[in-house]
Amino acid sequence: MFKYLKFISLILLLISLISCQPQHVTKAKVYIEQERWVEAKESLEKAVAMNPYDPEIYFLLGKVYKSQGQIDKMNEMFDKSLEISPNFKSKIEKEREGYHIK
Repeated sequence: MFKYLKFISLILLLISLISCQPQHVTKAKVYIEQERWVEAKESLEKAVAMNPYDPEIYFLLGKVYKSQGQIDKMNEMFDKSLEISPNFKSKIEKEREGYHIK
């Protein structure tokens, strides 16, 4: 029963986000929620190719790299996000906690 509810909530999340975001970003968010890091990275790389000026894509890529222990790549993606816009600054600072990085 719990798996069914989780599945339904993910579907509803997808539906609500589809109209607001590019398809690849929406897919990546679901993959991140499911800890499917390889699929998330693939979707985000496609999203970057389509829109290299979206700071959210780089923020999400940073999260993916963090999950894989690739801290240098994580920082590179977070820095790119911040170069484009400060919108994700507080989230990036939170993700970087424990790594003594500013």
